[in-house]
Amino acid sequence: VFYNCQTVRTIDLSDWDFSSAITQISMFACCDKLELIDFGDWVPDKLRSYAWMFCGCRSLSLDCSDWNVSSNVYHPGFADDAPGVILPKAWQ
Repeated sequence: VFYNCQTVRTIDLSDWDFSSAITQISMFACCDKLELIDFGDWVPDKLRSYAWMFCGCRSLSLDCSDWNVSSNVYHPGFADDAPGVILPKAWQ
């Protein structure tokens, strides 16, 4: 959805309906200037795949440690090259 968004610094998803979302593969990948994501009430903890979700988000600060995810859910590259993204506890 936002893959490679080179100029975006903030994303407001608070009005989006994610009730049927099951995967967010590469949703924010390569958004190297992205600093803030407002998820609103949505906590992305019911997805089946988190692959490369924040990969390359070098400027993003996001604490995902409280996300209630399974330890074996598909998540390769979730926060590769995204030093400010804290992994969910199940993946640490």
